[in-house]
Amino acid sequence: VYASAWDAITITNNSIQGNTSAGGVGGVYAYTLKTITLTNNSLQGNTGYYGGLYAKFWSYETTSALTLYNNVFWNNEATSDQGADLWIENDSDDNLIPTPVTLLHNNFDQTQPTGIYFDIPAPIHSSNLDAIDPLFADTGNGDLHLLPGSPMFDAGYLQTPDLPDFVFEGDPRILGDAVDIGADEYDDGTDPQLTLTITRAGTGGGQVSSDPAGISCGNVCSHAYVLDTLVTLTATADNSSVFAGWSGDSDCGNGQVTMGAAKTCTATFSAIATADKIGIWRASNR
Repeated sequence: VYASAWDAITITNNSIQGNTSAGGVGGVYAYTLKTITLTNNSLQGNTGYYGGLYAKFWSYETTSALTLYNNVFWNNEATSDQGADLWIENDSDDNLIPTPVTLLHNNFDQTQPTGIYFDIPAPIHSSNLDAIDPLFADTGNGDLHLLPGSPMFDAGYLQTPDLPDFVFEGDPRILGDAVDIGADEYDDGTDPQLTLTITRAGTGGGQVSSDPAGISCGNVCSHAYVLDTLVTLTATADNSSVFAGWSGDSDCGNGQVTMGAAKTCTATFSAIATADKIGIWRASNR
Protein backbone atom coordinates (compact mmCIF):
# COMPACT_ATOMS: atom_id res chain seq x y z
CA VAL A 1 0.00 0.00 0.00
CA TYR A 2 1.48 3.35 -1.07
CA ALA A 3 -0.01 6.47 0.52
CA SER A 4 1.59 9.88 0.02
CA ALA A 5 -0.44 13.02 0.60
CA TRP A 6 -0.39 16.61 1.82
CA ASP A 7 -3.35 15.80 4.04
CA ALA A 8 -4.10 13.17 6.67
CA ILE A 9 -3.66 9.45 5.87
CA THR A 10 -6.08 7.02 7.51
CA ILE A 11 -5.98 3.24 6.98
CA THR A 12 -8.67 1.18 8.74
CA ASN A 13 -9.91 -2.44 8.77
CA ASN A 14 -7.51 -3.96 6.23
CA SER A 15 -5.61 -7.23 5.90
CA ILE A 16 -2.29 -6.49 4.21
CA GLN A 17 -0.21 -9.60 3.72
CA GLY A 18 2.27 -11.52 1.63
CA ASN A 19 3.70 -8.54 -0.25
CA THR A 20 7.34 -8.30 -1.36
CA SER A 21 9.41 -5.27 -2.41
CA ALA A 22 13.07 -5.67 -3.27
CA GLY A 23 14.15 -2.19 -2.18
CA GLY A 24 11.03 -0.55 -0.80
CA VAL A 25 8.26 -1.25 1.71
CA GLY A 26 6.60 -4.65 1.96
CA GLY A 27 3.42 -3.55 3.73
CA VAL A 28 2.43 0.14 3.97
CA TYR A 29 4.39 3.21 2.87
CA ALA A 30 2.87 6.37 4.38
CA TYR A 31 4.43 9.80 3.82
CA THR A 32 2.60 13.01 4.65
CA LEU A 33 2.70 16.61 5.87
CA LYS A 34 0.04 15.93 8.49
CA THR A 35 -1.17 12.83 10.35
CA ILE A 36 -0.97 9.08 9.79
CA THR A 37 -3.53 6.90 11.59
CA LEU A 38 -3.82 3.12 11.35
CA THR A 39 -6.75 1.44 13.10
CA ASN A 40 -7.51 -2.30 13.32
CA ASN A 41 -5.32 -3.53 10.48
CA SER A 42 -3.48 -6.84 10.18
CA LEU A 43 -0.09 -6.66 8.45
CA GLN A 44 1.36 -10.14 8.09
CA GLY A 45 4.17 -11.72 6.09
CA ASN A 46 5.31 -8.61 4.21
CA THR A 47 8.95 -8.37 3.10
CA GLY A 48 10.99 -5.41 1.91
CA TYR A 49 13.88 -3.14 2.82
CA TYR A 50 11.25 -1.88 5.28
CA GLY A 51 8.91 -4.66 6.43
CA GLY A 52 5.43 -3.83 7.78
CA LEU A 53 4.90 -0.05 8.04
CA TYR A 54 7.17 2.78 6.97
CA ALA A 55 5.94 6.17 8.26
CA LYS A 56 7.60 9.47 7.33
CA PHE A 57 6.67 13.12 7.77
CA TRP A 58 7.59 16.34 5.99
CA SER A 59 9.33 17.99 8.93
CA TYR A 60 6.32 19.81 10.41
CA GLU A 61 6.27 18.53 13.96
CA THR A 62 3.49 20.95 14.99
CA THR A 63 0.99 19.50 12.47
CA SER A 64 2.14 15.90 12.01
CA ALA A 65 1.63 12.83 14.18
CA LEU A 66 1.54 9.04 13.96
CA THR A 67 -1.17 7.12 15.81
CA LEU A 68 -1.65 3.36 15.79
CA TYR A 69 -4.69 1.71 17.40
CA ASN A 70 -5.37 -2.03 17.59
CA ASN A 71 -3.10 -3.21 14.75
CA VAL A 72 -1.38 -6.59 14.36
CA PHE A 73 2.11 -6.74 12.85
CA TRP A 74 3.21 -10.33 12.47
CA ASN A 75 5.91 -12.22 10.61
CA ASN A 76 7.09 -9.19 8.60
CA GLU A 77 10.70 -9.06 7.44
CA ALA A 78 13.07 -6.15 6.76
CA THR A 79 16.10 -6.91 4.60
CA SER A 80 17.78 -3.89 6.21
CA ASP A 81 17.70 -5.83 9.51
CA GLN A 82 15.92 -2.84 11.06
CA GLY A 83 12.24 -2.05 11.56
CA ALA A 84 10.77 -5.40 10.51
CA ASP A 85 7.34 -4.36 11.80
CA LEU A 86 7.61 -0.57 12.19
CA TRP A 87 10.06 1.94 10.72
CA ILE A 88 9.11 5.39 12.01
CA GLU A 89 10.96 8.47 10.77
CA ASN A 90 9.88 10.80 13.53
CA ASP A 91 12.67 13.30 12.86
CA SER A 92 12.81 13.50 9.07
CA ASP A 93 14.48 16.94 9.06
CA ASP A 94 17.11 16.00 11.68
CA ASN A 95 16.27 18.98 13.90
CA LEU A 96 16.01 16.76 17.01
CA ILE A 97 12.35 17.74 17.48
CA PRO A 98 10.40 14.47 17.20
CA THR A 99 7.05 14.02 15.51
CA PRO A 100 4.53 12.81 18.13
CA VAL A 101 3.99 9.04 18.09
CA THR A 102 1.09 7.32 19.91
CA LEU A 103 0.99 3.51 20.01
CA LEU A 104 -2.00 1.99 21.83
CA HIS A 105 -3.09 -1.67 22.02
CA ASN A 106 -1.08 -2.96 19.05
CA ASN A 107 0.87 -6.18 18.63
CA PHE A 108 4.35 -5.80 17.16
CA ASP A 109 7.99 -6.75 17.72
CA GLN A 110 9.20 -4.17 20.25
CA THR A 111 12.88 -5.07 19.87
CA GLN A 112 14.79 -1.95 18.82
CA PRO A 113 15.96 -1.45 16.13
CA THR A 114 15.29 -4.84 14.49
CA GLY A 115 11.57 -4.97 15.24
CA ILE A 116 10.77 -1.26 15.55
CA TYR A 117 12.99 1.62 14.43
CA PHE A 118 12.73 5.30 15.47
CA ASP A 119 14.85 8.27 14.44
CA ILE A 120 14.37 9.47 18.02
CA PRO A 121 13.23 6.86 20.57
CA ALA A 122 9.56 7.22 21.48
CA PRO A 123 7.59 5.70 24.36
CA ILE A 124 5.85 2.38 23.80
CA HIS A 125 2.70 2.24 25.90
CA SER A 126 2.29 -0.79 28.15
CA SER A 127 -1.00 -1.71 26.38
CA ASN A 128 0.99 -2.90 23.35
CA LEU A 129 1.77 -6.61 23.01
CA ASP A 130 5.31 -7.65 22.18
CA ALA A 131 5.40 -10.07 19.22
CA ILE A 132 2.73 -12.41 20.57
CA ASP A 133 1.42 -15.01 18.10
CA PRO A 134 -2.05 -13.72 17.10
CA LEU A 135 -3.20 -17.24 16.18
CA PHE A 136 -4.29 -16.51 12.64
CA ALA A 137 -6.32 -19.30 11.05
CA ASP A 138 -4.11 -20.06 8.03
CA THR A 139 -1.48 -17.54 6.95
CA GLY A 140 -0.27 -19.87 4.20
CA ASN A 141 -3.62 -19.49 2.45
CA GLY A 142 -4.20 -15.87 3.39
CA ASP A 143 -6.77 -16.53 6.13
CA LEU A 144 -6.20 -13.94 8.88
CA HIS A 145 -9.32 -14.77 10.88
CA LEU A 146 -8.52 -15.33 14.54
CA LEU A 147 -8.59 -18.81 16.03
CA PRO A 148 -10.21 -19.65 19.37
CA GLY A 149 -7.98 -18.56 22.23
CA SER A 150 -6.27 -15.78 20.31
CA PRO A 151 -4.61 -13.20 22.60
CA MET A 152 -6.03 -10.53 20.27
CA PHE A 153 -9.56 -11.10 21.69
CA ASP A 154 -10.92 -8.07 23.56
CA ALA A 155 -7.38 -6.63 23.76
CA GLY A 156 -8.05 -3.43 21.79
CA TYR A 157 -8.67 0.15 22.88
CA LEU A 158 -12.37 0.79 23.52
CA GLN A 159 -11.89 4.57 23.32
CA THR A 160 -10.48 4.35 19.80
CA PRO A 161 -11.73 7.47 17.97
CA ASP A 162 -13.77 6.89 14.80
CA LEU A 163 -13.88 3.15 15.44
CA PRO A 164 -16.00 1.68 12.62
CA ASP A 165 -19.22 -0.12 13.50
CA PHE A 166 -18.39 -3.10 11.27
CA VAL A 167 -15.39 -5.05 10.01
CA PHE A 168 -14.73 -5.38 6.28
CA GLU A 169 -16.89 -8.52 6.10
CA GLY A 170 -19.93 -6.80 7.60
CA ASP A 171 -19.71 -8.34 11.09
CA PRO A 172 -19.97 -6.00 14.08
CA ARG A 173 -16.67 -4.38 15.02
CA ILE A 174 -17.11 -5.22 18.71
CA LEU A 175 -18.14 -8.73 19.79
CA GLY A 176 -17.51 -9.36 23.43
CA ASP A 177 -16.22 -7.00 26.12
CA ALA A 178 -13.91 -4.89 23.92
CA VAL A 179 -12.65 -4.48 20.39
CA ASP A 180 -10.21 -7.14 19.16
CA ILE A 181 -6.75 -6.28 17.85
CA GLY A 182 -6.42 -6.62 14.08
CA ALA A 183 -8.77 -6.61 11.11
CA ASP A 184 -10.88 -9.56 12.28
CA GLU A 185 -13.39 -9.59 15.13
CA TYR A 186 -13.78 -13.08 16.57
CA ASP A 187 -17.29 -14.41 17.20
CA ASP A 188 -17.25 -16.80 20.16
CA GLY A 189 -20.97 -17.50 19.80
CA THR A 190 -22.02 -15.73 23.00
CA ASP A 191 -23.55 -12.66 21.33
CA PRO A 192 -27.29 -12.66 20.53
CA GLN A 193 -28.34 -14.17 17.20
CA LEU A 194 -31.21 -12.62 15.24
CA THR A 195 -33.00 -14.15 12.26
CA LEU A 196 -33.22 -12.50 8.85
CA THR A 197 -35.96 -14.05 6.70
CA ILE A 198 -36.20 -13.59 2.95
CA THR A 199 -39.39 -14.11 0.94
CA ARG A 200 -39.92 -13.79 -2.80
CA ALA A 201 -42.86 -12.12 -4.55
CA GLY A 202 -43.96 -11.18 -8.05
CA THR A 203 -44.56 -12.95 -11.34
CA GLY A 204 -40.89 -13.59 -12.07
CA GLY A 205 -38.12 -15.66 -10.58
CA GLY A 206 -34.69 -15.11 -9.08
CA GLN A 207 -32.25 -15.82 -6.31
CA VAL A 208 -31.12 -13.91 -3.21
CA SER A 209 -27.69 -14.13 -1.60
CA SER A 210 -26.04 -12.27 1.27
CA ASP A 211 -22.76 -10.87 2.52
CA PRO A 212 -21.87 -12.11 5.12
CA ALA A 213 -22.90 -15.51 3.80
CA GLY A 214 -25.96 -17.34 5.07
CA ILE A 215 -28.76 -16.38 2.68
CA SER A 216 -28.87 -18.32 -0.60
CA CYS A 217 -32.35 -19.09 -1.73
CA GLY A 218 -35.26 -18.93 -4.16
CA ASN A 219 -38.67 -18.80 -2.50
CA VAL A 220 -38.16 -18.56 1.28
CA CYS A 221 -35.11 -18.84 3.50
CA SER A 222 -33.62 -17.45 6.71
CA HIS A 223 -30.36 -17.20 8.57
CA ALA A 224 -29.36 -16.09 12.08
CA TYR A 225 -26.81 -13.27 12.36
CA VAL A 226 -25.04 -11.78 15.36
CA LEU A 227 -26.69 -8.68 16.84
CA ASP A 228 -25.89 -5.50 14.84
CA THR A 229 -24.40 -7.37 11.86
CA LEU A 230 -24.70 -5.41 8.62
CA VAL A 231 -26.12 -7.76 5.95
CA THR A 232 -25.95 -6.79 2.27
CA LEU A 233 -28.52 -8.64 0.14
CA THR A 234 -28.06 -9.26 -3.57
CA ALA A 235 -31.03 -10.18 -5.79
CA THR A 236 -30.29 -11.87 -9.12
CA ALA A 237 -33.18 -12.27 -11.55
CA ASP A 238 -33.66 -15.27 -13.84
CA ASN A 239 -33.21 -14.78 -17.59
CA SER A 240 -36.92 -14.16 -18.11
CA SER A 241 -37.32 -11.79 -15.15
CA VAL A 242 -36.17 -8.49 -13.71
CA PHE A 243 -35.63 -7.55 -10.09
CA ALA A 244 -38.31 -4.99 -9.13
CA GLY A 245 -37.12 -4.03 -5.64
CA TRP A 246 -37.10 -4.72 -1.92
CA SER A 247 -39.95 -4.43 0.57
CA GLY A 248 -40.80 -5.71 4.03
CA ASP A 249 -39.35 -4.21 7.22
CA SER A 250 -38.33 -0.56 7.06
CA ASP A 251 -34.60 -1.36 6.87
CA CYS A 252 -35.00 -3.55 3.75
CA GLY A 253 -35.51 -0.84 1.14
CA ASN A 254 -31.90 -0.52 -0.08
CA GLY A 255 -30.92 -4.18 0.38
CA GLN A 256 -28.69 -3.40 3.39
CA VAL A 257 -30.05 -4.59 6.72
CA THR A 258 -28.60 -3.96 10.17
CA MET A 259 -29.66 -6.75 12.49
CA GLY A 260 -30.85 -4.79 15.51
CA ALA A 261 -33.89 -7.08 15.61
CA ALA A 262 -35.31 -10.07 13.72
CA LYS A 263 -36.36 -8.90 10.25
CA THR A 264 -38.14 -10.05 7.09
CA CYS A 265 -37.33 -8.71 3.63
CA THR A 266 -39.16 -9.45 0.39
CA ALA A 267 -37.51 -9.55 -3.03
CA THR A 268 -39.93 -8.90 -5.90
CA PHE A 269 -39.16 -10.26 -9.36
CA SER A 270 -41.27 -9.39 -12.41
CA ALA A 271 -41.55 -11.56 -15.51
CA ILE A 272 -40.59 -9.98 -18.81
CA ALA A 273 -42.19 -10.73 -22.17
CA THR A 274 -40.13 -13.05 -24.35
CA ALA A 275 -40.37 -13.47 -28.10
CA ASP A 276 -42.34 -16.71 -27.70
CA LYS A 277 -44.82 -15.11 -25.31
CA ILE A 278 -45.29 -12.12 -27.61
CA GLY A 279 -45.95 -14.47 -30.55
CA ILE A 280 -48.53 -16.44 -28.59
CA TRP A 281 -50.25 -13.24 -27.47
CA ARG A 282 -50.40 -11.91 -31.02
CA ALA A 283 -51.73 -15.21 -32.38
CA SER A 284 -54.47 -15.32 -29.78
CA ASN A 285 -55.53 -11.77 -30.55
CA ARG A 286 -55.84 -11.99 -34.34
